[in-house]
Amino acid sequence: MPVKSYRTLHGIRGVAALCIVALHSPRLFGPVSTFLGMAVDLFFALSGSVLAHAYETRLRQGMSPLAFLRQRLVRLCPPLRARAALGDCACGIVYSL
Repeated sequence: MPVKSYRTLHGIRGVAALCIVALHSPRLFGPVSTFLGMAVDLFFALSGSVLAHAYETRLRQGMSPLAFLRQRLVRLCPPLRARAALGDCACGIVYSL
């Protein structure tokens, strides 16, 4: 089965992610419109579509909700831990200035 690519969808998700970063980083980007908060909704909606497409076949073949949760945790925990460690370091540097 050929792998489908959704370049436009991923591009829109990327723009939404950048809007979210700008919204949460006023020290870097200056004041921005609170309208960018809608980018969070857009990002989550598009991400849900990506997840639905990625797991549709496996879920239809009987993958249990627990197996789905396990796969998501295995996929997400390492980057989340790395982000938390980097965030702790960054906060330590920023707030020590």
